[in-house]
Amino acid sequence: MLEKIKTKLKTTPKHVWILIGIILVGIFLRTYNFHDWLRFNADQSRDATLVGQVLEGKESWPMLGPKAGGTNFRLGAAFYYLEIGAAKIFGNYPDKMAYPDLFFSILSIPLLFFLLKKYFTPKLSVALTGLYAFSFYAVKYSRFAWNPNSAPFWTMLFLYALLEIFDSSEGPFDKLRVKNIMWAVAAGMAVGIGVQLHTFLLVVMPLITIGYFAYLAIKGNNLWKNFVMVFLISIFLNMPQLYNEIKTGGENAKALFKGAEVKKENKSLLAKIGRTGECFMTANAFTISSLGSADECDFLTTKSKNKAIDVILGGLLFLGGMGLGIWRLKTEPDGGKRRFLGLILAYTASLFIFMVPVAYEITLRYFLILAFLPFVLLGLWLEFWEKKIQKYGFLFYLTLIVILAGINLRTVQQNFSTLADYTRKTEMRNFDNVYLGELEAIARYIIENADGQDVFLGGNGNYLFKASKSLAYLTGQAGAKLSPLDKNKNSAGAPVFYLVSTESKDKTIRGLDAKYEFLGAESFGRFSVLKLKNKN
Repeated sequence: MLEKIKTKLKTTPKHVWILIGIILVGIFLRTYNFHDWLRFNADQSRDATLVGQVLEGKESWPMLGPKAGGTNFRLGAAFYYLEIGAAKIFGNYPDKMAYPDLFFSILSIPLLFFLLKKYFTPKLSVALTGLYAFSFYAVKYSRFAWNPNSAPFWTMLFLYALLEIFDSSEGPFDKLRVKNIMWAVAAGMAVGIGVQLHTFLLVVMPLITIGYFAYLAIKGNNLWKNFVMVFLISIFLNMPQLYNEIKTGGENAKALFKGAEVKKENKSLLAKIGRTGECFMTANAFTISSLGSADECDFLTTKSKNKAIDVILGGLLFLGGMGLGIWRLKTEPDGGKRRFLGLILAYTASLFIFMVPVAYEITLRYFLILAFLPFVLLGLWLEFWEKKIQKYGFLFYLTLIVILAGINLRTVQQNFSTLADYTRKTEMRNFDNVYLGELEAIARYIIENADGQDVFLGGNGNYLFKASKSLAYLTGQAGAKLSPLDKNKNSAGAPVFYLVSTESKDKTIRGLDAKYEFLGAESFGRFSVLKLKNKN
């Protein structure tokens, strides 16, 4: 037995060991100080509240998920079910509810390797996977709970499973039948869950599935039984929202069409196409380099010092990469590789088309459903130049990937450094998120100084807006009711807490002197909390 293990270890290809090392580093980047640095904004506190109510029996399991941004349309409830499951297993607390997104982000690393290996050599596939594992974009969206965050895994599984369905349909019946069924189940699960995570996937995944099986049928590969299996599994996983549609007379579907109508911009078709292209280029450049904008589609308009790099990376990567893909689709003699390219190109083109009508609404976070694409396009370029350079091809692409990985790791390190030091003035003036660790410290202070009473929370501008709902959730977990301080609430005699930026604490105290008696204050990095008493 021991000898067999030794032989297995000796014969294991080097790229497998490298892949394992990459996965371990990817896990570290996604889990380091996960609890304290967990993004916990209003959306997350809303979802955590619902999960808690379900677990406590105060609410039934939801049939619909969160609203799609800026509309009344609600996606499927798969995201909530995953959060509820995690809370049941690990505990009813925000960081535990984020475990599914973290888990699927980690799984997406080896899954990308297997997807890439459908076309590229194992050596190039593992190098590209390493870049994905270290990508700041991929790391960023793995470290908190949010409906689309697990989309990279489900989209990769969707594409890989469709390819495997065909590959496992050829050859001896007895050897491949089980594998063929397994991948049909996987594709059904990917569609069934994926359509509940992102509005664009709700349209594109079913279309690509139908188109793929129709294409295979035209080519003489009738896999209709697999198609039926994918269809039935995806329908089964969407039964809650389908039941809701029947019960409400299609109310949610109406909200979808209404939302789509509202989001239409008064721009020319050419302008929308140009804007969509700009977003695709920005997203591809940022995903592999972490340079440029972290969210906005400002590939052409940015004034960043890295604009030249953005232009080169974004333009060459997306436009050039798609061009290479089309060229290779026409010239590639291997049928499996042609299916890979055709599926990737069809999926990308479909998303591009459906993004055009809402071009001025989309930002880089929309591209989680295309998180794999930059690595495919980069791989096409590297493969092209490896053949051109020949002798030095491997050294060339390895050097480029190491440089890009290093830039991403530096960006991750800078982000971690900022999270560890909330007092940075740049972070104070331009922040968009609040984090569990700092909120817990504030909540403890409020609870300890509430004198056993329900309390009121006020504050300055954006600081109050970003943190109030999350603080209400955390204090509520400890049994303390936190109400907003406004004109309609009588706070006389009750403790009043005022949330401000640390740098403006003294100025705020002076401004509140006419109405409140100052009882104390505590600073928590970038936030300060004032304890007040109403003079009236």
